Amino acid sequence: MSFDKEMTQFFVRNCYSEQERERVRAWPAYRLAQDKDDFTEAQEIATQVLETKVVNKPEVRQTW
Repeated sequence: MSFDKEMTQFFVRNCYSEQERERVRAWPAYRLAQDKDDFTEAQEIATQVLETKVVNKPEVRQTW
């Protein structure tokens, strides 16, 4: 299954609005997961962003 289809199903399953989806898609970490076609990581990021009510501006976190 494609990344986009998997994530669409995830968003629908969890009743996320289009506004919430766009908020998740704005996060650089989500886009990195998308580039890697890693929908498991993308779902984790979405959950962290939306369920923990992260209010900080999206940022790229460096891992060393």
